[in-house]
Amino acid sequence: ISDNELADVMLAGEEAQCAWEIHRASFLLFPEFYRRFYNIGKEVGVHFNLGTDAHHLDQISPYDFYDDFIRIIK
Repeated sequence: ISDNELADVMLAGEEAQCAWEIHRASFLLFPEFYRRFYNIGKEVGVHFNLGTDAHHLDQISPYDFYDDFIRIIK
């Protein structure tokens, strides 16, 4: 999917009042895609939600991966 196509999809979600999730496990498994996803979304002005889809109480906080998030998106 091209950057322009991804931006179009993200903008369609924004128009439908959706927030885009940055999912902890996927983010750490596919950092190159999520860097691109985040940067395109930021450029076009969409809203993001940090999510975990936690299956264990110790995984509930999205802030547990904040340092990795900052390192990857830079």
